[in-house]
Amino acid sequence: MIKYSFLLFIALSLPSKSQFLQDTIRFLALGDSYTIGQSVDNANRWPNQFIDSLSELGFVIEKNAILATTGWTTGNLLQALEESSLKKEYNLVAILIGVNNFYQNQPIETFRSELSEIIDFALTLTNKDTTGILLITIPDYGYTPFGENQQEIISKKTNTYNQIKDSTAKEFNIPLINITPISRNGIIDPDLVANDGLHPSKKQYGLWVDMIIEKLTNDFETRIKVVKKEGDYVLSQFGKEFKLSSNNEGFCEVYDLNGRIIKRLNSNTRFNLSSGVFFLRITIGRQTYFDKVVVRI
Repeated sequence: MIKYSFLLFIALSLPSKSQFLQDTIRFLALGDSYTIGQSVDNANRWPNQFIDSLSELGFVIEKNAILATTGWTTGNLLQALEESSLKKEYNLVAILIGVNNFYQNQPIETFRSELSEIIDFALTLTNKDTTGILLITIPDYGYTPFGENQQEIISKKTNTYNQIKDSTAKEFNIPLINITPISRNGIIDPDLVANDGLHPSKKQYGLWVDMIIEKLTNDFETRIKVVKKEGDYVLSQFGKEFKLSSNNEGFCEVYDLNGRIIKRLNSNTRFNLSSGVFFLRITIGRQTYFDKVVVRI
């Protein structure tokens, strides 16, 4: 009976409520040379490595698009967005922009305001869903052969602009992926830098992707928690809370990919999962909720 219910769930394609990743991915990457993958093959751009990794994890990829050009500032990207014919069909949009703003000595307040405008535009593409927006920090090119002679100045500007990204991410309640420390190994590990002596290599982009996927799929110690709060039972998932029902006991069942139940937990219980793909069935009173969780450790 349990196995039959599991198979019925698959056939009906009940929606996932993961905070960041849905089962079917429609992805758009926005940015500059770091997004377009200057000096690496198309397949080795970080957005394409990212999508390949998600596909290997079992996600269905419906769309993978890039809007980026080497040398673009926030103003260039904003103009390109306004002139584009992008449809409101994406559920995951990544933004990595800003290095050319300070390389061209543009006013810092211009960066701050235009970054917010870019996020606002991205939100229209995800139908105002903030869980579908990722903001990525600026890598530090002071740790490349091109920039090492001005490392202190470049690193200071990188920090300043990334601090703006951090505050902006908090303002919009979107995740910030801090890949900058990875880029700061470029001198001690030359394989992290492309042959042009400036941009990231395939290897560095791959490390970015590992960090991004970890953030999206395994950055939360507690996967599911059901707890009574002010008279109501609340499902707490990935840091968000959902009011489900009142005055009824709740429980959560965890299934593996073969439909076997591997855990059953009652209210006020926390648990973690090992690496793998799992399906959850959360029941509160007469209400049942389903979710898919991908865990990488």
